[in-house]
Amino acid sequence: MRWIDWVTSALLMEVAVDKPGNVSPRHRFHDAGMQEFTRSAFAIGKVLQKSCEDRCSYGYAVYQAVSASLDATGGVNVHLGAILMVTPLVLGFEKDWRQGVANILQNITVEDTDWVFRAIAAARPGGLNQHDGVLDDVRRPASRPLLAVFSEASRYDSIAREYTRKFSSIFYDWSPQLEQAVNRGQSWDAAIYSLFLSRLSQEPDSLWIRKNGWNAAQARHRLVQKAIVDGALERLPDLLEDPDNRWNPGTTADLIAASILVALVEGDTP
Repeated sequence: MRWIDWVTSALLMEVAVDKPGNVSPRHRFHDAGMQEFTRSAFAIGKVLQKSCEDRCSYGYAVYQAVSASLDATGGVNVHLGAILMVTPLVLGFEKDWRQGVANILQNITVEDTDWVFRAIAAARPGGLNQHDGVLDDVRRPASRPLLAVFSEASRYDSIAREYTRKFSSIFYDWSPQLEQAVNRGQSWDAAIYSLFLSRLSQEPDSLWIRKNGWNAAQARHRLVQKAIVDGALERLPDLLEDPDNRWNPGTTADLIAASILVALVEGDTP
């Protein structure tokens, strides 16, 4: 399997689309732009290809991918959430891909979780433990499997929710939306942007909740939702872009990257 190509392509396709609030060719953060995301994408693809070939455990594969990403960007976290999403897809690929991913998730051990905690601690994602109140302290050794942690976090974190639902939204909703749009003749960029708007109109991005708290995230989401429903998309940059990246819809971007990966693979394999 050409995971180095598919993973790298999915990550590059996601960041190449101008999605307000996310890094793109038009917009960069103070510490990261297209250069950092591009270097990270190639590093992750290479590491996950090797992890698959070496039959690495889930947790160690996540840790290796995060380490490679941080090395590529000079220590800036740009892809932690995407790594958490694409790693089970890579390691769980088999004839029944959905069942393969479910098996990977169900068999995540405490040792795996400890590797994931180390990866998260190294990446230092924005808003960690500020407003969630549930996630275990990743600076300490893991004491329970990741699914137990994520089952509690799933009420406010959409990546955790995908883990508890065995990636059902990716396989049965997000990725099919992309595939259907492209099959209707839309460009990949247009399909990705449409998916971004669709998902952002439905619920607050998890990163908003971690950085700003539930009430502030809900209030900002109502403004974003109204702009999308009204077709006033020109208002989105003002709502989603600020010097501190408080309203960066980063988790939405991570889920889109995973959806692109599934669409690419399913469109290229019998």
